[in-house]
Amino acid sequence: MPGPDANGACTGNRNRIESLFTFMAVSIRLRREGALNSPYYRIVVADSRGPRDGKFIEHIGNYDPKKADAPAQIDLDRVDYWVGVGARPSDTVRSLIKKARKSAA
Repeated sequence: MPGPDANGACTGNRNRIESLFTFMAVSIRLRREGALNSPYYRIVVADSRGPRDGKFIEHIGNYDPKKADAPAQIDLDRVDYWVGVGARPSDTVRSLIKKARKSAA
């Protein structure tokens, strides 16, 4: 049973909560939207344990596979932030990020 620290506060629950957030499995992935036979994807940051079209943490871009001439619109600053804190992009999103960086340069 965790006891109080030097200041008299109980640290047992705080350490447990911090460990939950430290190891949360966050991914950057596609979320499908649009009608039948006309898919449209939003690039989102979401808990990887959730369903594909479920809740997400942040919307960071769009991707329309029907428009071959227009690449995905991605907020690269937010991608850098989320990758910096441990989010893992899916394979498809990783290739879209690479193309977006190449077109931005």
